[in-house]
Amino acid sequence: MDLKCFLEKYVEGYLFGDLETMKTSVPSSQKGGGVGYPLLASTFSGIELLGALVSKATFNTYNGSIYFNDFWSNYLYSNDVAKANAGKYIYELARHGIAHTFLMKGDITITKNSTDPHLVKDGTTVYINSFQLAVDLKFAYDIKFLNLVRETTGDVNGTTIQQRLDEMEKTYISQSGKTMGDLLANLPARGPSGPRASPLSQPGYSGAAFPPGGPSQQPQLNNSGPTVPTVVGSTSPFK
Repeated sequence: MDLKCFLEKYVEGYLFGDLETMKTSVPSSQKGGGVGYPLLASTFSGIELLGALVSKATFNTYNGSIYFNDFWSNYLYSNDVAKANAGKYIYELARHGIAHTFLMKGDITITKNSTDPHLVKDGTTVYINSFQLAVDLKFAYDIKFLNLVRETTGDVNGTTIQQRLDEMEKTYISQSGKTMGDLLANLPARGPSGPRASPLSQPGYSGAAFPPGGPSQQPQLNNSGPTVPTVVGSTSPFK
């Protein structure tokens, strides 16, 4: 997949679009429902993704912590030693806890107001401001990552970032092939809903960036019949 298209759709559109919605459209709440954890989890995923793209080594699905820590310390908080050093612990306690069980490990409090403290401690409690972390990620993307995309020399540049994306695409397509076939074999075909099925491709839908069948296998609208036929593939990158 072309790097420019990938960044515009999947990073700037899906990732940062969702982060902005969670930051501003859902008010913070002490009783739950303020999407502090989903905002944090999505930001963590973005950090790991960008870390993979700026890596100097061939993409490896088992190097998530390396990608996360590298981008955290060298791009997010390169000018703050204390915050930079905290990355590996945040990954183990906060990222793992939320990703696997939606439960934080350790005495860590997540907030989501723009003025709340971020990456500080009060006694034995550590505070992470999910709003500020998302802001910091967007800043690192705009100021540092995109500058590397425009570079033509150096260890990390537009060419190496495209190579990492190509490796990611190849890996995800290879890994998903059999499992995707098994999933399709176990699910019923999409049927009608009302007088005519709603389109598969419409605002609000997001999917894989790398469909196994390539661009020709993207879902197609069928406005002539009562249903939209089930098609292998989607608009997502890795599948």
